[in-house]
Amino acid sequence: MTKVERQARIFYFSGTGNAAHMAQCVAGTMQEAGVTAATVNIAGLDRRALAAPEPDVLLGFISPTHGFNFPPVMLSFLLAFPRTLHRNRVFLMNTRAGMKLGRVFLPGLSGAALLLAAVILMAKGYRIAGMRPIDMPSNWLSLHPSLRPKAVVAITRRCEAVARRFATRLISGGTDFRALLDLPQDLLIAPVSVLYFLAGRFVFAKSFYASTACNNCGACKAHCPVKAIVTVRNRPFWTFSCESCMRCMNECPARAIETGHGYVAGLIFVVSSTLARSDPRVLVRSDPPV
Repeated sequence: MTKVERQARIFYFSGTGNAAHMAQCVAGTMQEAGVTAATVNIAGLDRRALAAPEPDVLLGFISPTHGFNFPPVMLSFLLAFPRTLHRNRVFLMNTRAGMKLGRVFLPGLSGAALLLAAVILMAKGYRIAGMRPIDMPSNWLSLHPSLRPKAVVAITRRCEAVARRFATRLISGGTDFRALLDLPQDLLIAPVSVLYFLAGRFVFAKSFYASTACNNCGACKAHCPVKAIVTVRNRPFWTFSCESCMRCMNECPARAIETGHGYVAGLIFVVSSTLARSDPRVLVRSDPPV
């Protein structure tokens, strides 16, 4: 007999708002169907106070994709999440960089995001009921200009419809493993997610800075979900705890926060070239004496 869900709790992390929007969309769909659904923002949540979930509660975890993986704050939350005593069903959703070219909707890439999260939860005794990537409008403003409003609206509406169908299927006792269709390409780029987690995220964390337009209002520091921004000499300073979620960029009223990814790439090139020249194993070949 198919089990119909009556309660759901959805945990999410969001920087620019895409994951938060999807969490609200899924919860709203469930509520319309008579399910008691609540959303929980994990930013600032005391993980030590987490209790094992009650029986018959559907659990959801929604997060953006950073470096082809869930951001460290969500991974840490999953690792700290209590084991289940009741084999609760769970679903996973990742928002990723969707684009639109003419009438064609272009998907983003998930990498290890859903796969690693599923392994962590299964090891804790949970049953995976759904894994779904959602191609919300790409808002990586530190790498590319913002999308046109019409494209944003079209992409968002399409994603909302996908999220509603996903939620309806889950609360009816069904499953949805759409993410597994992307398994070949996800496994192919999974090594990149490892490199990003070990080193790349620290490089990106140090690429954010406040331009001369900054008026020291403190909005970026106040809104940072992981408290990664501190004040140094009356200026905002990004620490290595930065998740590159770009909440600060979206909240800055002066639009003063910029990123120096180009400078980072140049620095990596200069350093690698210097190391290559200074390596004693790199020998300059000359003509033999006659």
